[in-house]
Amino acid sequence: HGPSGCGKTLLSRGLAAARRLPVLAVSTVALYSRYFGETESRLRRLFATARRLRPCILLFDDIEVVGAARNAESDDTTGIGERLLTTML
Repeated sequence: HGPSGCGKTLLSRGLAAARRLPVLAVSTVALYSRYFGETESRLRRLFATARRLRPCILLFDDIEVVGAARNAESDDTTGIGERLLTTML
């Protein structure tokens, strides 16, 4: 947790290298799809890969995109953000 550019990703990759663990780094924005159900499917595949590679480090970049306040007023009329957060939880 911290401001952009403070080295969070670099730190997690360093920890993984020190422990010889695979790192699954994903930009949360890259999980989004305009096709219904594809966003959730991408997240499920990511967790399936993490289970297969365990122990591993699963790094979500830009997680604040998903963690926005639930049921808040937004421009997201498709509900993708809400569905992704629900699937993640």
